[in-house]
Amino acid sequence: MAKVGGVKKMAVKLHSRNTLGPRIMMKIFYGTFAALALALSGTTALCQGAVTIASIDVTPVAGDTARQSIALTISGTDAGSALIIEGSADMTNWEALGQATATSSPIRWEQQRTLTAAPFFYRVKASAGGDTLADGIYAKITTSLGVIQARLEYEKVPLIVANFIGLAEGTKFYSKNPVDFPANPDGKPYFDGLIFHRVIKDFMIQGGCPLGNGTGNPGYWLPDQFHPDLKHDGPGILSMANSGEHTNGSQFFITHAATPWLDFEDIRAGNHSVFGKVVEGMDVVDAIAGVAVSGPNKPKTDVVIESMRIIRVGEKAKAFEATEGSIDQMLRDIAERQMKEIQEVLKIESTDSGLIYEELKLGTGGFVKESDTVTFHFIAELVSEANE
Repeated sequence: MAKVGGVKKMAVKLHSRNTLGPRIMMKIFYGTFAALALALSGTTALCQGAVTIASIDVTPVAGDTARQSIALTISGTDAGSALIIEGSADMTNWEALGQATATSSPIRWEQQRTLTAAPFFYRVKASAGGDTLADGIYAKITTSLGVIQARLEYEKVPLIVANFIGLAEGTKFYSKNPVDFPANPDGKPYFDGLIFHRVIKDFMIQGGCPLGNGTGNPGYWLPDQFHPDLKHDGPGILSMANSGEHTNGSQFFITHAATPWLDFEDIRAGNHSVFGKVVEGMDVVDAIAGVAVSGPNKPKTDVVIESMRIIRVGEKAKAFEATEGSIDQMLRDIAERQMKEIQEVLKIESTDSGLIYEELKLGTGGFVKESDTVTFHFIAELVSEANE
């Protein structure tokens, strides 16, 4: 076990911006101070070479006063070795934040974190044989009964995954109380502290309700999104709970067995949107599914989601955005694509105002004058599927 070397360079850029109030600037300052304390304390790293944290940069995120960017420059590693970056608020309880592959030259690892969730201490260790994660996005769900890690299908159902990540990281506006919207101006993680409120052995475990009884939501609904490859075909499937078509919010469930009746058969019929699968911690899912319950299948002793952290591995995963703006853009893209599909099917063009219509039967009467009173009979159908 080799100790982290002394600080070669400390490049901390605390840019003064009018949009950053004193409270936020103090958070960034203390985060930077603690990061410095880590490098000087000699926290250990599991690498054969003389691993050194060459610099620690903490900078505000442009246009986002609730987040900061933290970058570590790591040198002295063995080329090709897999590194796991961990963070802690107290240097006792550590959580994995991401991975990197060492090269012959110093590597730079960077991640954006909310000011309220950003860990103050960092360490790097070489991953053991089974620790390396394949490229992708993962949700690390730390519960009162253990840790569950699930891979998220961000390429197949991007809207659903972006919403889930946005809530987990606090980058998506939400309201746990409909009277106060949005409730997370400081970017507070949504799921931390919530419970698994519904547990049915050999079926599923359900959580994500802010009220803890299955009736709560984040203050909005999102449309369903499906992919033919994603099915409820075994235990460990991560899927969205809902109260009907296109009512996705924050509630999710993890299957404890195959539940094929929850799969969609027709994208117009809706059902439950699968968006991930457990890759580690099925024993924890089993433990939660086996707890004693009462009433509406609610555990007698709360099973708490102590924290939910998102791990991005690989360039594509790191580039995937899950912010309010990116989710809104996804919805706009979906609406635009659906409009084009409708026009292609009906072989019609839109008017200057954006209205599209199809003339089913040509009239034989006279033309309508501007002063005439007319009656229209029409049928309108709202199409809101979010499928590719």
